[in-house]
Amino acid sequence: MAEPWVKIGVKRYDEISRATNRVLGMPVETPQQSRRNIPTSELIRLVVKSVSDDHLVCRTWDGTNEGTVDVKIAKPWDLRKKPFHGKTRTIGSNTFTYNYTSATERTVTKSTSGSETQIIIPQYVATSTDTAFKGNEIWAKTCDSGVILNEGQSNEERLTLMDVNIAGRCWAKKS
Repeated sequence: MAEPWVKIGVKRYDEISRATNRVLGMPVETPQQSRRNIPTSELIRLVVKSVSDDHLVCRTWDGTNEGTVDVKIAKPWDLRKKPFHGKTRTIGSNTFTYNYTSATERTVTKSTSGSETQIIIPQYVATSTDTAFKGNEIWAKTCDSGVILNEGQSNEERLTLMDVNIAGRCWAKKS
């Protein structure tokens, strides 16, 4: 009996993946290397230093040693503030309005059942100086994340690394 799947090469898989991401409106991996000379095929291990609306500030981490340079990492698209804040979306027969109160908390008003406060779980936890706790470990990949800091200004910065969300972070109702 024939195998129930089709085997394809890495190059073809990457082409299909990029095309799918374009159709879904997701960030599309760029084939060129970033300014930090990090190969596009590698995941980068980092530790979270601080959390902002659409990005994280991190440092490289090898499990023992922390890097010395801050690196800005885009949050996954659905955990960002910019695409949703103050916006209304209709899904099925429900209308949702999103209002962000912080980088990790928002209020969602539903047309059929009132509003609820949501938080990102598991939380992004930054390095704590008072307890010597290293922040959450994340993994990032080089891509066109779609996040532009200081857009339209002379110090505009396009983020080319994005958290791949191995921890499975998502929005959930706050109890």
